[in-house]
Amino acid sequence: VLANSAPVVRRVPIAIAGLDPALAGYRIVTFADAHLSSTYGGRRFERLVEIVDAQSPDVVTVVGEDGTEAVAIEA
Repeated sequence: VLANSAPVVRRVPIAIAGLDPALAGYRIVTFADAHLSSTYGGRRFERLVEIVDAQSPDVVTVVGEDGTEAVAIEA
């Protein structure tokens, strides 16, 4: 996906044998390489948060950021 294109939501059901039934339906949202910074974020980040929130996740993971610039993320 190109850097300036809209994020893509892919739902990947995962079956785990022996999983505690209390975790049935647990939703994990992962997003990667958003390339957010103090100069490149703003509305783009707001839209990403809206898309993530729409998935009703139990937990959100952020992976693939290179950490060259710290960006505060508020809940």
